[in-house]
Parts: sequence; structure tokens; C-alpha cells
Amino acid sequence: MKRVALGGLIIMSSAVIWMVHDLVDRTVESRFEGTIAEPVRFRIDPNETFQSVLKRLSESNLIGLQITAKLWAKWAGIDKEIKHGHFQIPPKLTTPDLLRFLTMPPAEPSWRLTIPEGFNRWQIADVLQSHGYDREAVLHLIESNALEGKLFPSVYFISKRDTVSTILQRMHHQFEKEFNSLKAKFGRQSSLPDDDIVTLASMVEKETIVAEEAPMIARVFYNRLQKKMKLQSDPTYVYTADRYGQKPTKADRLNKKNPYNTDNFVGLPPGPIANPGRNALIATFQPSDDPKSMKWLFFVAKRDGSSRHFFSKTYRDHKKAIRRYLRGKD
Repeated sequence: MKRVALGGLIIMSSAVIWMVHDLVDRTVESRFEGTIAEPVRFRIDPNETFQSVLKRLSESNLIGLQITAKLWAKWAGIDKEIKHGHFQIPPKLTTPDLLRFLTMPPAEPSWRLTIPEGFNRWQIADVLQSHGYDREAVLHLIESNALEGKLFPSVYFISKRDTVSTILQRMHHQFEKEFNSLKAKFGRQSSLPDDDIVTLASMVEKETIVAEEAPMIARVFYNRLQKKMKLQSDPTYVYTADRYGQKPTKADRLNKKNPYNTDNFVGLPPGPIANPGRNALIATFQPSDDPKSMKWLFFVAKRDGSSRHFFSKTYRDHKKAIRRYLRGKD
């Protein structure tokens, strides 16, 4: 008797589950049918969450309510089956059909494009050239649109249909998103306009090796700007088409023809010397407020294997640090 009752209960439970699944399926099917009239390209990155995919699909008017789409996907067991790559989405798909479509291999596989923090326009052009893109076209677009410093360093996934323009647009869009978010979150402790913040952040990026030192390096630059001192930042000496990525030399420092050489003038260079990442931007928005750092005007690389710097208040102390760390003298 108990077995019969238990069997009946299992059958009833299965029926209820099937009915709920069917109801969810029909509800989602009837709530929304894509309104696009032409095929739409849609990219899904390998590290993107299902929730993020749903959000973008909804923003693109490709699905209806995210919550019903998410519920249906879980019932259907495909929320973890979404593929990554570039999809060509057919017009007028219902939400379930679209989600099923995204579980199939995409028409255009994507590959990884890595842009490290601190890369400048020439280095980005070199990377894109290694992926088969025209180097001069990359430089032309960056220079003509004043994008140096505003291309966010990150890992991107591109396909053969991506052009130089679309890649740079994605990098710039990501920069604007990050910059505006950090600006809103961390505020600003200086009166510098946004473009100058980016320029200063690019210098902080190039000078920093150990991430936690970035706010201290930023503070030194702010202190020198306040005192109307030359910034004398080594990375600016080699910001040229033929010297980028090289170790600065005395000849680089003495080069009067380089407009970015901060040994030649007081204040910031005419523009960014690299593309800063989050850490350098945060440090520039919020430089160190440690009382000791408020008096620092100099720093020098220790070159002791720590990748850190020694900070000084006076030129005399700075010269001692140079003798100690760069010339091996006590």
C-alpha cells in the first residue's frame, strides 16, 4: 500500500514539475519575440557571466524580461551551456529559441588580444600588427582621434571580422566606462581636468612597478606640480617613435626635440605617454595622504630586487639615494 502511495506521489510530483516547466516555457515564448528585422552580430567573451549576457541581450532588445529568460534557461538546463564567440543572430527569434541558438558553436570563433597596462600607441600598433592588422592604420586612428591614454589595457576577444576601428572603439569604450566609474567612486583631490588626470596617470603607470607604490608616486608628481618644479620623469624621455620601450639614456634626457621630455619644461607633457590601468588611475584620483608623502619631491629605483623606490624630501637626500642605489656607494 505504501509503495503504491509512494509511486503515485512520484508520478504526481513529476507531472507538477512538467506542468511548471511547460508553463514557464510557454510564458517566455509568448512574452517576447525578437523585433529585429535583420541579423545582428553579438559577441560573448569566454569569461562573461550568463547574467551579463542576459543583460546585454535585453539592452539590445533581443529578449524580453531578464528574470523570465533566466528562469527558463535554468529549467531548460542551458544557463551553463552558452558558448562564447561571435554570433550572427537571426531575426525574430523567441527568447527560448535565441538562448538555444547561443548554445551552438558560433559562426566566428574569437581569439585573445592582450593589451598590457602601460602600453603606448606604438606598442598597441605592434600587438595588432602581430594579429595581422595594418600597423600604420592603427597609429593613424589613434593619433587622429586623440586616443592615446584612452584605450583601456585589458584582455579582449576578437574575430576575423573585427576591424582596427571596431577594436579601438571597444578599447576606448571600456576606458570611458572604467574612468567614469572610478571618478564617481573615488572623487578627485586635485583641480586637474580629466585630460590632465589621464596624462598624469599614464606617467604614474610607467613609473610604478609595485602596485602599492602608485599613490606615493602620484603624490610626488602632485607635490612637484604644486611647487612648479619640472617633473623629470624618465619614461617621458623615451616617448618617441624610435625610442619607445627602451631604457632611458643621458642622450634621451638631453633631447630638446622631444616635446614630451619633462626635463625641458615645468608641468605636464602635452598628452599621455601610455594607457594607464585601474591602479594608476585610482592612485591619480587619490594620491597618498600620508603626512610624510606630502613632503616628498624625489624618488629613485632601489634596484635591489624589490622593484621599489626610495622617496626623498630634499635634493641632497635624493643624491645620497642615487649614490646608494644606483652607484653602489654608501
